[in-house]
Amino acid sequence: MKPKVEELFTEALALSEDERLKLIRMLVGTKGYDSPEIGATWQAEIERREREISRDIEEGRSDWLPGPEAMAELAERYGK
Repeated sequence: MKPKVEELFTEALALSEDERLKLIRMLVGTKGYDSPEIGATWQAEIERREREISRDIEEGRSDWLPGPEAMAELAERYGK
């Protein structure tokens, strides 16, 4: 990394988690990642993945858990 970028990175690490997330959103927004074309592409990918997961569940090829159950299992396993 260039010195200025390294300096900014170091400063960003000192931010709170909320501040870092806000900075990330701001930076991503500057590159056009929130454009309608990209949004449509992501929406199509989300729908493709949902169909794939649904098919795998119906055919018994997945150990998928609903979000709340998965989070509870992780919390129990890792004590968070």
